[in-house]
Order: sequence, then C-alpha cells, then structure tokens
Amino acid sequence: MTDLQNTIFDPPGVSDETATALPARRPGIAALPRPLVIAATASIVVLIGYLNSNAPTDLTFTFYYLAPVLFVTWFLGRWEGYFIAVFSIGTFLVAELHGAASYNHPSMAYWNAGSRLSFFLLSVALLSSFRNLSTRLGAMVDERTKALQRLAAQLSEAEDSERRRLAYDIHDGFGQILSILKLNLAAALPEAPEGTETRLRINAAIAMVNDLIDRTRTLTFDLHPAMLDHLGLVPTLRRHAEQFAKQTGVEVTVSEDGAPPKLATTTANYLFRSIKELLNNAVKHGQAKQIVAAVHWTPAYVRIVIDDDGAGFDSAAAFTPGHNKGIGLAGIRERLLSLGGSIRLESSAGSGTRVVLELPLTNRETSA
Repeated sequence: MTDLQNTIFDPPGVSDETATALPARRPGIAALPRPLVIAATASIVVLIGYLNSNAPTDLTFTFYYLAPVLFVTWFLGRWEGYFIAVFSIGTFLVAELHGAASYNHPSMAYWNAGSRLSFFLLSVALLSSFRNLSTRLGAMVDERTKALQRLAAQLSEAEDSERRRLAYDIHDGFGQILSILKLNLAAALPEAPEGTETRLRINAAIAMVNDLIDRTRTLTFDLHPAMLDHLGLVPTLRRHAEQFAKQTGVEVTVSEDGAPPKLATTTANYLFRSIKELLNNAVKHGQAKQIVAAVHWTPAYVRIVIDDDGAGFDSAAAFTPGHNKGIGLAGIRERLLSLGGSIRLESSAGSGTRVVLELPLTNRETSA
C-alpha cells in the first residue's frame, strides 16, 4: 500500500471545528439571565459612583456612567437601557451631593444630573433604534439568503431531473435502436460470402455501431448513472474509477467507512458529479498519477476526502470561476454552502492536493 493510501485510509486530519455537521454556537451575553446582567451592571455603576464621590471636581465621569448604559442597551434592549440610565444618573447625583465635588449652588448638581439624564436617554433611544434596524436588516439578509439557497436547490433538482430524463430517453430510445441495428447487421453477416466487399462493409458497420453503443453508454453514465439510484454513491464511484483509470492511466482508489444512508437522488447525483470534477481537475491541472477518494459516513454528516500526488496549485485562486471548467470548484462550493456544507483545500506547489467536502445529512437531504 502506498504512502498516499496510508494517509487517507486513516481518519483525515480535519479540525475540531468541522468534527460535527452543525457546531453549536457559543452562548453570548444576551443568553445570560437578564437579572444577572442588570445586577452586574448596576454593581459597576455603584463602583463608578464611589470613585466619582472621591474624585476632585475637575475630573468627569460622564463616559464611565454612559458605558454601562450603552452596554445594557445593546445586549438587552431599550427598556433595560432606560433603567440603567436612570440608575446611573441617580448614582451620579448621590456621588456629587455627598462627595468631594462642590458647587456654588446646590441646584447645579440637579441641573447636571438632569442634563446628563436627557443625554443618556437620547443615547439609549438612538442606540436601540440602530440595534433594531441592524437586527431587521440582518433578518432580511438571512431571509433573502435562504430564498436564494432554496432557489439554487430547486434549480439543481430541476437540472438533475432533466439529466435523468435525458439519460433514460437516450438509453431507452437511441440505445435500443442501436442494439436492434447491431442484431440486424449480425443476422445479415452470414449471407455475405467471406472476403467480399459486402461482408467487409457489414463488419465495418458493426464496428461503428459498437462504437456508438459504447459512446451512448458513456453519455448516459455521464448524464445520470442508473446504478446511482440502485447501488448508491460509493459503488458508482468505484465503477467510474475503473473507467477513469482505463481512459487516463491514473490509479484511482475509492474507500468507504461508516454506514451509508439512503441519500436523496439530487444529493447523491450532486456529490457524484462533484467528485468527478475533482478527479478531472487532479489529472488535467495537477498531472496526478495516483488519486485516493475516501468517503466517511456518520449519522450527522458525510465527509469526502480526495488526495492526489499532483503538482498542486494556488488554493487562494482556486475558487475563481472560469470558462470551460465544468461545474468548477466555485460551483461546488456554492452548492455545498446552499446545502449547509463546506469545502476545504490543502495544496501547495509540488506537494499534491487534498480536498475535503462535508455535507450534513439532514432529513431534507436523505430519504427513507
């Protein structure tokens, strides 16, 4: 077994972040109990008030009172911000009246407190409005993104359905006509004497029909391999690997671990075409001589790792769409993203290439 095969039959070295199909998000401040956040913020305000009461008159603490107000407004909401604003100004007033600061007239402390309260309340209103606008815009972007993803999925399903229809039409129509034509030519062959021009023409016609039948089978397999519906992804990949090796002389090894689920037809067809594209890229652009494709199944996701010993390439520019590139790496990435998956490249000049595809196996993508 070669070194390349040894590196792939072991579990691939992917990061912990991709160890699950849908990693859980870390809880933010907004996920904490609101009374706890408010109590912690109020404690900070009290500490600021204590420092304010012992500070000289020429030091201002306005910003330090305002910071907790803005913090609570952004993470909890407008009314919580109003509460902390009033609490902050109350703390400020007590600190000014009982601290080291002195005024020519006691009413100046109340005037300062009132002006600061107006500024704080206005700040809360503006910040909360901006926060709500940001939230609505984010929700609109998410909604439009999901709509585009649904549209992409529908277009892909329509494309797969049309490919499947064309494959069956070619097989059932054109393929059967060629088979009948071959039978008729074979039946007419004994009627032509050996060495005659007629017999030579019949033999040439039979050879041409055989070539057309082979081309038809290849075309139908490229459009939609029927065995993909009946045998699944990996057996179809192994079949393609055999044909690919005969055509290119490149050794292709396909491995599998885990229990494969019953994939939706659209998903299975898309993964198969993506892997075909990656195999073609490895030979066409990397001049690879050996390729190993490993399919790892888990209940939550499927991970496909493709290694080759080719020349490598610039992974940063690999996703740039171009002409005459088939579905291309950019197309593979966009479709994977629309399905909630991901693609990762590891390549450098002279060291081969590793491509890792991951796709979550949700109920939407599998069928019973």
